[in-house]
Amino acid sequence: MIHPQHRGRRAAAGLLGASTAVGMLVGFAAPAGAAAAFCNGSFEVPNVAPASFQTVSGAAIPCWAITSGDVDVVRTTWVPQDGMNSIDLNGTAPGTLCQTFDTTVGLPYQVGFWMSRNYLLASPAPLTASITGGPSLTAIHTGPVSPSAPNWMFNTFTFTATAASSTLCFASGVPTGSFGPAIDNVTLNTPPTVPVSIVSPQVAGGAGVAALAAAGLFLLGRRRRADGALA
Repeated sequence: MIHPQHRGRRAAAGLLGASTAVGMLVGFAAPAGAAAAFCNGSFEVPNVAPASFQTVSGAAIPCWAITSGDVDVVRTTWVPQDGMNSIDLNGTAPGTLCQTFDTTVGLPYQVGFWMSRNYLLASPAPLTASITGGPSLTAIHTGPVSPSAPNWMFNTFTFTATAASSTLCFASGVPTGSFGPAIDNVTLNTPPTVPVSIVSPQVAGGAGVAALAAAGLFLLGRRRRADGALA
């Protein structure tokens, strides 16, 4: 025969196990394509210190490929928008910088980036941001700039993926010279696509805590009745 106190402990353990199982099930119900393999958007690697900048080409910037010309990884020439580094898209000549990352066909994505220009370039600095199978955006920086105040401006565009991977490219529109448009803090975001029928882990967790609290009060009452403390 099971003592009433033992029955209460087993019932509470069973409820806790059920609540944990629900939480685990909901936790694994993440939308497809929510974790695109996009990296090094602020160009923190490579570390070019103590140099003020470093001119690079090819695959010198992890996660990115310089597909034409070369670019400068800028460290201290001007204040970056994020972190320690930014990019001048004109190294010794205009460059094109690209990254290929995982996408889910049919899923919408949003690209964001901050733009400035080399303060030694007096004329406007255009660039083109493009995505394979999607739109392109031409942005031009015309505002005043200085090393301490680069006047970073935010740009964004959205696209719908047409393949299992997509390639984002930034191409300088300054045709000659070593001073060009600058970019920093490139981001890739996936709009939420969680169905309304799926309960979030936070909601499930709150419901689980409330259920456990109610069960505890019920079991406490059962225990008191068994001991004869309640009528």
